[in-house]
Amino acid sequence: PLPVVKYTVDVYTADKRNAGTNANVFINIFGECGDTGERPLEYSTRKGNKFERNQMDSFVVEAVS
Repeated sequence: PLPVVKYTVDVYTADKRNAGTNANVFINIFGECGDTGERPLEYSTRKGNKFERNQMDSFVVEAVS
C-alpha cells in the first residue's frame, strides 16, 4: 500500500469584480500512480468565508502518495 500524505493546496482568488464564489469547489490531484478523485475544498486554514475576492485560502488534502 502507498503511504498517506498531506498536501497543502493554496487557492488565490483574483482581485477582479465578481471574482469570489460561494459555490462548492473541488480538486483532483493527478500523479504517476493515479489520481485522488474529486476532493472538496471545505475547510480553509484561514478563518472567514472561503474564495472571497483578493484572498488566499489554504486547504489540507490527505491522499496516498
